[in-house]
Amino acid sequence: MKDQLRKKLIKKRSVQPTEAQTKKSDKICHFIHQSDTFINAKNVALYHAVRGEVDLISLRSNTKHQQNKQFFLPVVSLQQDQGLVFAPIHENSKYQQNQFSIPEPVYKEEELIKAEQLDLILMPLLAFDRQGNRLGMGGGYYDRSLAFKQQEKTTPVSIGIAYDFQKVSSLSAEPWDVRLDMVVTESGLHKFR
Repeated sequence: MKDQLRKKLIKKRSVQPTEAQTKKSDKICHFIHQSDTFINAKNVALYHAVRGEVDLISLRSNTKHQQNKQFFLPVVSLQQDQGLVFAPIHENSKYQQNQFSIPEPVYKEEELIKAEQLDLILMPLLAFDRQGNRLGMGGGYYDRSLAFKQQEKTTPVSIGIAYDFQKVSSLSAEPWDVRLDMVVTESGLHKFR
């Protein structure tokens, strides 16, 4: 069932016209810029948009909101049980393709931080429901990175980034799935907790 939903939404996301994707991405970034959660966050994890995902590039290019913020991108951890770790990015950062053909920043080991050290994580998804359940690509990387939030930890705030058409009525959750705190789509911010 989840595999069929993944295939359907990957296709739907990837066939959107570029102009429509750009307009929706700009609206989503606008809602994020306006949120207190983003305004107050110091360490913010973004993602590198691939295959039709919402592009968050304007979050970094809007200098008004960059003050006192450090942006990070996820890096697949060499320790599989960790899922993801996060590397700082700067204007002059260099990138390399990971095993999933997703650009990751070139980093020094000592620069990497864990999810617990972030204030906010903005993450892509394929589907979400009204309870804050998230369907990703199936690797469990974000769930492993955020497993500590199962103990009712409030930080980092986890926000799923999606298009409206990615909302579904319900998703079956596994015990290891970590629910989102919010989702932002082109129609606004949706809080779950």
